[in-house]
Amino acid sequence: MVQKSEPDRKNNVLAIRVTAIAPIHYKKQILSRGKVSNDAPISIIEIGNIIGKYIGKRTRTIRLPLWPFYLAADISTAVFPRLGLKPPIYRRRVDFYTKDRKFNNRKVRELPGYTSKMDNETGLAQTVRWYQKQGLI
Repeated sequence: MVQKSEPDRKNNVLAIRVTAIAPIHYKKQILSRGKVSNDAPISIIEIGNIIGKYIGKRTRTIRLPLWPFYLAADISTAVFPRLGLKPPIYRRRVDFYTKDRKFNNRKVRELPGYTSKMDNETGLAQTVRWYQKQGLI
């Protein structure tokens, strides 16, 4: 799984995290099993590091400059439509990966009767074990 990290606007680079992939449960299944993590927000980088730890894979950061991706986006949006094809990359898709993302459970906390059952690491560890038992990773 390729994951982005916080953008480094000063050096105009995008850090990308490479790790193994773990599919996401449906919201309904997560809520019904009480597997929603605690109230601490967690970034995609932290999620990747925790998953990597539990599946025995090392994660690493690859820093790439943004300008080649913007250039590829500009060229593809200019050329592909003329060939009758949909461009594979747009500037807005590149921009998506330059945003800082933190995941939290604010919406589920608003549900009546919700209480946190475990911390983020424990919840991710249980999820990894479940996927391993299913033979999915």
